[in-house]
Amino acid sequence: MKNKLIKHAIIGLGVMAVTLSLGMFVGNTTSAFADDSDTTTTANEDNQPVLFNLLFQPTNGDAIEITGSSMMFDINQSGIVKMNDFLKKSFDGRFIKGKSAYDELDIVFRYADKPSEKEQGISELKKIWDSEGLDDTAFDESASEEFNAACSMITNDHLQDMTVDFAKTRDEATKNKVVFSKLDIPDSDTGATYKAQNFYVYLKPKVISSPVVDRSSLTADSQASITVGQTVDADTFNAKATNSAGDSIPVTVDTSKADLKKPGTYSVILTAANGETKTVTLTVQPASSPVVPQKKAVYALKKIYLYQKPTFNQHQRLATYVKTNRTKRPMFVVVGYARSNSGLLRYQVKDAAGKTGYITAKSAFIAPVYYQKSVKQIKVLNKKGINSYQDLKLTEAGKHVKMGATLKVIGLKHYHLTTRFELSNGQYVSANKKLVIAVK
Repeated sequence: MKNKLIKHAIIGLGVMAVTLSLGMFVGNTTSAFADDSDTTTTANEDNQPVLFNLLFQPTNGDAIEITGSSMMFDINQSGIVKMNDFLKKSFDGRFIKGKSAYDELDIVFRYADKPSEKEQGISELKKIWDSEGLDDTAFDESASEEFNAACSMITNDHLQDMTVDFAKTRDEATKNKVVFSKLDIPDSDTGATYKAQNFYVYLKPKVISSPVVDRSSLTADSQASITVGQTVDADTFNAKATNSAGDSIPVTVDTSKADLKKPGTYSVILTAANGETKTVTLTVQPASSPVVPQKKAVYALKKIYLYQKPTFNQHQRLATYVKTNRTKRPMFVVVGYARSNSGLLRYQVKDAAGKTGYITAKSAFIAPVYYQKSVKQIKVLNKKGINSYQDLKLTEAGKHVKMGATLKVIGLKHYHLTTRFELSNGQYVSANKKLVIAVK
């Protein structure tokens, strides 16, 4: 046990470069070497103390020499022994089966610049060491001291942003043979009489990967309306989806719980190819039902109420709109549809004040604000009159037309969610029923 403890302590503290370098050269070739902690002597007089130097070689080409060490070695074997075999004996019994100094190097370089994770680094180091013959206290102290020494060396030499190029270093270790030269004067520190060539441990910058931004998405309208017999697809709900890279991907529609031949309100599930799902509402209207498209404006012809829910209850009234003359009728924008418990169609609307709720969809009470069909003549209702324009956008002003004037119409043009009357002079006016009225 004493010899084992000494071996760990020497490797961990006195020759820290051996920890970082020699331990990685654990190959499959076996040779008979004298162990550093052996008290026996070899019968081969050529088994001499050999000095060798280890250097870190960063990518900028600068070599950083860490330390030197020595071992007993039969120099007569130098012609057939690779550097891998020469270095192997320094770590005989150091690691548990299946682990080598490659693992140790990975640990110390990984944690060198993470002082807050020191205990985790030491814990990982202990898991790869062979602790046989060492008491727990000695083993803990040895691991802590070696870890601290290794991390200090890495940070002091500003190597914390580097990691070992294992492929290049391993290739050199298994390919190069050991070359010895006799020293004129034995090394004063190690007593070595021969010197092996320098061996380089190559470093490369750590690869810092950029965080991957997941651009997966699924967007769709929360509700849509069709008439009996119409088909339903992703476009019905304006459904769009992207994968993690942001590319467009298909969206499928599950209408298994909806009866497209029967009026009603149903839940429909949208599923994108990226796995995201969204439950939306589909309203199936009777084929004869007059339905105002979403986002179009309607106004009240008679007194109506705005309700909190599609099944009307007087205790859930949110607002009252009284019957008034045509030019002052309250306007709403249709934002969706629903049905009462008895199947009656309701418009989900937003009024001029921004208040939302449900109103009746009966044509006797509600009508589109804009004309949907062309007429022959119109009369101006607005007290201040209206302007005619050269374009559909109504931005290039033409003539001003006073209240009561009659204009000849030759066509109706749609512009976004509104309509325009095309006049006989080629100009355009708004087809808003609050501004003009069709006359014979």
